[in-house]
Amino acid sequence: MTRFGEDALRSGAPRDAKTEAALEARGGKKQTSKDHDAEFFIQRHKDQKALVKERLEIGYRRNGYKELSGHQVGPVREDGLRSETLKSKAGQIFVASVPRARDLRSNWGKATLEKLHQKLLALDEPYVEGNRKFLGFIRIDTDRVWNSVEECRSFYRLLARDGKIACEPHFLVGLKLRDGRFIRPHAIWLLPHGSAIWNEPGKTGWRRGPVDLFRAVYFGLCHALLEAGADSGAPATSQQVKCPLSPEWHTICPQETSFPDLSEHAEYLELNHTRETLLRRAASVQSGMGVVQSNEIFNALQKWAYAVLTNWHFSGEAEFIAAQKNGRLGAIVDRLHVQLEHFVAPSELKLKKKQRDKLPLLIAKVAAYAVAAWSPEKAQQSRKNRGAAIHMVQGLESLKERQSVGGRYAAHKNAERAQNAIESAIKRLSGNGTAITKGNVARESGISRPTINKYWQTLAK
Repeated sequence: MTRFGEDALRSGAPRDAKTEAALEARGGKKQTSKDHDAEFFIQRHKDQKALVKERLEIGYRRNGYKELSGHQVGPVREDGLRSETLKSKAGQIFVASVPRARDLRSNWGKATLEKLHQKLLALDEPYVEGNRKFLGFIRIDTDRVWNSVEECRSFYRLLARDGKIACEPHFLVGLKLRDGRFIRPHAIWLLPHGSAIWNEPGKTGWRRGPVDLFRAVYFGLCHALLEAGADSGAPATSQQVKCPLSPEWHTICPQETSFPDLSEHAEYLELNHTRETLLRRAASVQSGMGVVQSNEIFNALQKWAYAVLTNWHFSGEAEFIAAQKNGRLGAIVDRLHVQLEHFVAPSELKLKKKQRDKLPLLIAKVAAYAVAAWSPEKAQQSRKNRGAAIHMVQGLESLKERQSVGGRYAAHKNAERAQNAIESAIKRLSGNGTAITKGNVARESGISRPTINKYWQTLAK
């Protein structure tokens, strides 16, 4: 029996020839549907036991090519179990941090996780999900492609040495190519025994505080790892991770001596970050455009993204409504990405060639964030655009200076909205044949007379 018959092990898999033969071996006795299903599950359990025995005896074997992390990967052969061959107690702690076999979800791809009902086989697969009810580790999804594993490891070593993070991660898990490049590794910090965070809102005795601290530490780590391409758009409490014990990945254990809890992590991190402000900073750092230019483009893209989503919703656009109903947010992100590319042509942005090459990255971040943050209720309300003036307060230390800049920015935006409202009112009155007077414009626009007087000479020409 070969190792990679994993599809046949899943709950909805068809019965293979061996299982069917076992069912037919009960000659002479008429079977009920219940008996037939019982025989099937008994035989499947035997097959799984045989796979586990084979895995322990001859190791992990996969023939042929498969796609992983956007690359075609060849056959894999590995003896022993990663939890032992890594020679790190972090490997054994990770085994304990994931659910029991009956609840453990895994898969070859991260889109849909399913249950194999065998922990050993599940931990061989590239993607696995930790305990969602008790958060036992922090994982940061990074988008950077490193020239080598050592370059990646050195980056984290320097961060820990300089006190920007509490310690190096316990695992760095990614795809290592033949030329030595290390592709988009997950950085994983395990929490010490007894420090897992209870995450079952609504349960009696549950407290929000520890989960809020978990999120704050997560965003703090994302900020510290911006140069590593940290993806702050991923859910903070997600326990879906590139499995460090899977032979399909290249896994390194930078350290196994320090296991800080959330409070100890918090001492080294900036905890006042939100997903949106981090996405803006990431767009600047990872696109290489600079904070002013990237933030201006981010503002324009975000405004357009919300407009597109609102239009799709209120016009009842069939594909959008269907994707929303079925929870297919990825499909909405892809469509929005295309719309945003049409909205802002690179040739109009006066970008250098390297910056143009990075523009799709910025568009992707805006599209993913907008789809996650948008809702029909918010579409009908005014909404703060957090971080819109981040490029204007860059480098300002005192609160007074930042508030002064923020006040001027808010006044400018209010003036812009007032002028647009007055201009639209004048056009409507003109179209209706109504006299263009200050009183009529004030009533039509809802803008006060003093404000009308302020812009009258400019707009009433």
